[in-house]
Amino acid sequence: MEYDSRALERTDNPAALIVLAAQERERLRPSGERVTAQLSLIRKLYERGYRREQIVGLFEFIDWVVQLNAVEDEQFWDGVKSIEEEKRMPYVTTGERIGIERGLQRGLQQGLQQGSLEEARTMVLEILEELFGQPSATLVAAIQQIEDRASLHQLVRRTLHCASVEEFQQTLDALQAQA
Repeated sequence: MEYDSRALERTDNPAALIVLAAQERERLRPSGERVTAQLSLIRKLYERGYRREQIVGLFEFIDWVVQLNAVEDEQFWDGVKSIEEEKRMPYVTTGERIGIERGLQRGLQQGLQQGSLEEARTMVLEILEELFGQPSATLVAAIQQIEDRASLHQLVRRTLHCASVEEFQQTLDALQAQA
């Protein structure tokens, strides 16, 4: 934090921009000027003539260091678009940004869905173990292959009414035949 910001701005060392980003974050934390600071740092990336890969990497780091809220983020991307148009250098295009955001949202949704599937599988296996003892590896593998949440929930309910492992196997076979 004690490095001279003017000296950091004059050097071509990419690490200097990282230090500048950290200094700006601390300086602007109370003032709400993060968008301006982040845009200034991004402009320096473009002006220094870095390769696309360098700009994207430093850009991601600066974005992580100087975190913006939703309103600031929208202002920031408008500013980046203006810089790109001015420099005619679309390093981080709007399409890439939207793609990244959508990818993160999809990843989160898939993670939640996968967690729900795992929870349902675990419930079936725990009920089986409680009723009949440790299920066989073959049975565990068959349950782990079920990818439909509704089928797993239906299997949970049906498992509670099975009188034996054999009856459960029949229930599982019937459920898989429906799918």
